[in-house]
Amino acid sequence: RRDRQRMSAPFADLVEAGLAHQREDRNAADAALARAVDGFDRLEMALYREAARLALGHRLAAAEGDALSRGARQWMADQGVVDPPRLAGTLVCGVGLIS
Repeated sequence: RRDRQRMSAPFADLVEAGLAHQREDRNAADAALARAVDGFDRLEMALYREAARLALGHRLAAAEGDALSRGARQWMADQGVVDPPRLAGTLVCGVGLIS
């Protein structure tokens, strides 16, 4: 987190989300994923933003989670991604998207 490069913060958030998930700290994992979504959005890194959004949607309760996941899947499908969860799982590791 000491690196002041703008791009490093959302990637650090993805790592923190994975570590929190492995510790079974749901709140910390969800908060880190939400920060990653915001960070990638600010950087206009749409693929990573949508991958983090899909992961967050996968973790959240019904209506909110479904809406996030559906939006992320649709964005990826519009880009020609055949298997959005699999691609998201390679970009957002350790949060249970793929086994």
